[in-house]
Amino acid sequence: MRFASANNQQGREISRRDDLEALLYQAVYFVKKELPWDGHGQEITNVFQKQIAQGQFKEKLAPEELCIDMPRQFAEYLRLVRKCEFSQRPPYRKLLGLMRDVLTYLGIYADEDFYDWDESQIPLPLYRRS
Repeated sequence: MRFASANNQQGREISRRDDLEALLYQAVYFVKKELPWDGHGQEITNVFQKQIAQGQFKEKLAPEELCIDMPRQFAEYLRLVRKCEFSQRPPYRKLLGLMRDVLTYLGIYADEDFYDWDESQIPLPLYRRS
């Protein structure tokens, strides 16, 4: 349940916002190699109660605290996702824009029409067809 949304861990019905929250937790983990709730609730023996405790911990954790030492766009992403109501369509364009800003900040420029697995799109000097 490391990457589950706070709603999911507390037994609430999940929606698109929860998938996006879980995705952010994975990104934070890739960068930091740990999450603040790793080990939280270890003293609780009941698995269900442990999940609820971790979900409550996640829910109370401020985006800025979770995303400390990361580009500010990660915290903004989490704020936007948490604002979404259950049936609301998340602001996908805004979220994508935030992630593009992170790439730009890191000096990586995303090309919407290029995928590294599509060899037909690689410029000839990098890939030669036989």
